[in-house]
Amino acid sequence: MSKPIKIELGHGTWWLKLTGPPCLPAGQDGSCDPPDKRGRRWIYIADALVGLERLETICHEYAHAADPQASEETIEERARVEARLLWDLGYRLMEGP
Repeated sequence: MSKPIKIELGHGTWWLKLTGPPCLPAGQDGSCDPPDKRGRRWIYIADALVGLERLETICHEYAHAADPQASEETIEERARVEARLLWDLGYRLMEGP
């Protein structure tokens, strides 16, 4: 995923990108800009993640953008369940950026 992917939500637009430092500090798997951020909002996913771990992190950070009022516990459970469901259905991500 070398190009950012545009994500349109009813309350705004985010851009998802696989990346590493400096956009994403070492040891952090992902981040999501808040909906009130001015300018372009980003979801960053660590490019070192692979497989189910990458899919779950994408689901997790997307859930923050989609439902910014949800608790971290709700986000974690939703991402884990959605990623596992997609994985069990056979969805796979291409490895690498």
